[in-house]
Amino acid sequence: MVVNPEPDEFQSMAYQDIGNFYLATKKFDKAVQFLSKAVDPPDLFLVSRQRDIYLSLYTADSALGNYLPAINHLRKYKSLTDSLFSERKSHQIEELQIKYQTEKKEKDIILLNLQNKAQEARLLKSTRVRNLIIAAVLMFSAFIYYLYRIKSISNKKLEAQQRLINQKNLTLTQLLTEKEWLVKEIHHRVKNNFHTVIGLLATQSEFLKSPEAINAMRESRNRIHAMSLIHQKLYQSENLSTLDMPAYINELVSSLRESFSIPGNIQFSLDIDPVQLDLSHAIPLGLILNEAITNAIKYAFPDGKNGTIEVSFKQKKDDHLVITVKDNGVGMSTVKNTGQNSLGMKLLKGLSEDLDANLTINGEKGTTISVDFINKPDKNGSL
Repeated sequence: MVVNPEPDEFQSMAYQDIGNFYLATKKFDKAVQFLSKAVDPPDLFLVSRQRDIYLSLYTADSALGNYLPAINHLRKYKSLTDSLFSERKSHQIEELQIKYQTEKKEKDIILLNLQNKAQEARLLKSTRVRNLIIAAVLMFSAFIYYLYRIKSISNKKLEAQQRLINQKNLTLTQLLTEKEWLVKEIHHRVKNNFHTVIGLLATQSEFLKSPEAINAMRESRNRIHAMSLIHQKLYQSENLSTLDMPAYINELVSSLRESFSIPGNIQFSLDIDPVQLDLSHAIPLGLILNEAITNAIKYAFPDGKNGTIEVSFKQKKDDHLVITVKDNGVGMSTVKNTGQNSLGMKLLKGLSEDLDANLTINGEKGTTISVDFINKPDKNGSL
C-alpha cells in the first residue's frame, strides 16, 4: 500500500530533487540552499532518503570548499548508513529468531500433547479423590456456616443487651449528675441559710447592752459559721461527700482570729495531716475545734500575756485520728466559768460522744484538749 506523503513531506522531496538537479549542473550554492531545506525538519522522511540528502550536501559543500560543514554532513551520512546496516542485521536476526522460535514451539507442542495425555490419565485417577474432597469440604462448610449462624444470633443478642446496658448507664449518669447538682445546691443553700442566721444574730447584737449577752451572741455566730464553712467548702469542691480538713481548719482559724480581733501577742501553730472526712464527722469535729480554740483565745492569755495556740490533726494507724488544741496559757484551773458544767464544756462532751471519741482535757501548764476517735465513713451518705 502506497502512503500519500503529507504536504510538508512532499515539499521536502521537491527541495531534494531541485537540490540534486543543481548539484548535477554544478551549481553548488543553489544545491546547498535547497538540500538544507529538504533535510529540515528531519522527521518527515525515511532514514534512507535523509542519508542521501546528507551525501548530496557533503558533495556540494566539498565542491564549494566548505570543509567543516562537509565533514559534519559526511559524519551524519556515515551514521545513518550504519543505522540502516544495523537495522538490516536486526531484521535478519529477528527472522532467524522467529524460525528458531517456530521450530521450538512445534517441538513444545508435541511435548505438550504427550504431557496432556499423561495429565488426562492422572486427572482421571484423581477425579474420585477430588470428589471425595469436595464432599468433605461441603460438609465442613455447612458445619462452619451453622456455627456462624449460631454465633451471629448470639452476637445480636449481646448487642441488644449492650445497647440496653448503655442506655441504663446513660440514664444512671444523668441521674448521678442531677444528684450531684442537687447536693451541691443543698450545700449552697444551707450555707446561705447559716449566713442569714449569722446576719440576724449580728443585727440582734447591736441592740444588746450586756457584755455577757453580746459575747454569747458572738460565740453562737462562730458556732454557726463553723458549720456554714463546712457546707461552703463542700459545694466549692468537686467531691461533694468528703471535706478536705487542712483547708477547712486553716480557714476556720482565720475566721476566729478575725472574729475576736486577736492581738499580736497570740500566735497560732498548725500541724494538719491531709485527711478527708465525710459530713457526719466533719460537722461535730468543726464544732469541737471552734469551742476549743474559742476557749483558748478568751481565757488562756489574760492581760495581754504572750502565748501560742497549737492545733494538730494527726492520722494514726487503722483510721485512728487525733485532734489536739493546746495552749501555753494560764490553764483552766485559774479561769472562771470554764468548769465542767459550762456550755462550752457540755458541747465538747456531747460532740465527742457523737463521734464515739475519747475526750481528754488537761488544765496544767496551759490547757490541752484532745479528741481521739476512729474514722468510720458514713455508708448511708453525708446528707
